[in-house]
Amino acid sequence: MLGVAEWVTGRTGGDPHELVKTMKPAQLGRHVQPIEVGRVVAFLLSDQATIIRGQSINVDGGDTPY
Repeated sequence: MLGVAEWVTGRTGGDPHELVKTMKPAQLGRHVQPIEVGRVVAFLLSDQATIIRGQSINVDGGDTPY
């Protein structure tokens, strides 16, 4: 996440460490952890998800408004 913040602030200015603090979903109140994203991916690759087709699944802690 710091790498993304450094890339953005390198072009827009500011402190990348301060930007990282703002990069968390308000509803979740913390950063999404890579393992949490991985669990969703693992589920979608499993036999338990065979009926899921053509869906957009937001793994962003509630940050997407739809």
